Amino acid sequence: MRPLASPRLTAPVSSTASRALKVECHPTDIPGEGPLRAGDILLERFPMGRRFRRNRGTAIVLAIVLSVVITGLVSALAWVAGQQAQSAGSLSKLDQAFFAAEAGAQRVAWYCKNGGLGVLSSPLTGTINGYNYSTSWTWGSVITVTSVGSTGNVAYTLTMRVNPAMPPASAMATAGDFDGKNMKITGNVVAGGDFTDSGSGSVTGNLNYYGAASGTGAVSGTITQSTGAFLTVNMDAIGTTLIAAAGLTYNSPQNGTVFDFTMLPGTNKVIYVNGNVTNPIFIGTGTLYVNGTVGNVNSFGTLIAPVNVVATDVITINNNTTFFGSFYTKKDWVCGKFDLTGLVYAEGTSRSNSGMSSLVMGTVPFFDPRGANGGNGTSMSIAGVAGPQP
Repeated sequence: MRPLASPRLTAPVSSTASRALKVECHPTDIPGEGPLRAGDILLERFPMGRRFRRNRGTAIVLAIVLSVVITGLVSALAWVAGQQAQSAGSLSKLDQAFFAAEAGAQRVAWYCKNGGLGVLSSPLTGTINGYNYSTSWTWGSVITVTSVGSTGNVAYTLTMRVNPAMPPASAMATAGDFDGKNMKITGNVVAGGDFTDSGSGSVTGNLNYYGAASGTGAVSGTITQSTGAFLTVNMDAIGTTLIAAAGLTYNSPQNGTVFDFTMLPGTNKVIYVNGNVTNPIFIGTGTLYVNGTVGNVNSFGTLIAPVNVVATDVITINNNTTFFGSFYTKKDWVCGKFDLTGLVYAEGTSRSNSGMSSLVMGTVPFFDPRGANGGNGTSMSIAGVAGPQP
């Protein structure tokens, strides 16, 4: 067998998918196939066509991927836009809920200012512009108010502190019951509980009580049953003030100690004792603040040099004593027969001796908030308004 003869190219033909070559062969060039005639065309597909098909497939895949990505982006943008619209709607509702909560809090403040809070039950509820509010409060020298405005699943909680208007200081003020037996009081009396006079006492002034009253025939002024709760003086705040102002401090109990205010500089002189005090002796004018009890107290002070005794626990004075100054205690004031020019603020009082005693209203100490505005008390104020930020 002879080797095939090499074809001779005679004319190229162009095509987009293939190229045709015209060749001339000798009749015996391809055994068993018959003779090739001049002008016969031999087609050959070159690799360029296969590359085109591969590129076309790649483009389709890329188009599909891009379509998926763009569809995802459009969906994400639509979701974000929806969330923003929903958030904007929620913020608008939250603003309205805030205004509802504020309205409830302001109602409580109004009742507090006008003396009507005591007849209301907590919480105070209502509706404004379709939004509900529920406002609760706790009593004390400072009234803590919590108000919630809401609609549906949107709610706003607002808190604030209301400092009630403190009335003018009185000659005698007790957070609990008070019996004026055999006490001649010149000045006003406030009893946070019941008032009684089981002896021959008298009040040359006004009487305010929060419970019940009996034996009021010897009261010369107005007799008023107050509503709500007795507004206590904030003794903790007073204690903080006095400790900060102390020019001398004792960190142990004191018995028979001479407290000499003349040794301290300044005007409002303060001595602080962290412990019980018994048999105190005073020189000069000033304030003794005791974190504990004060017992066996004898006469002290003068009209121009009064002494103030402030304690966190019971104060007990001796019988047949004369005082110029004041007594402040978070607990009871236990007294015998006495004459006092000044004032008393206590949780309650008890008598160790029922002899005739006298109490004449004196100067209100510098630390008593009721002495503000020339002794006319304080006006109501609001502080500490707080709530979540949108």
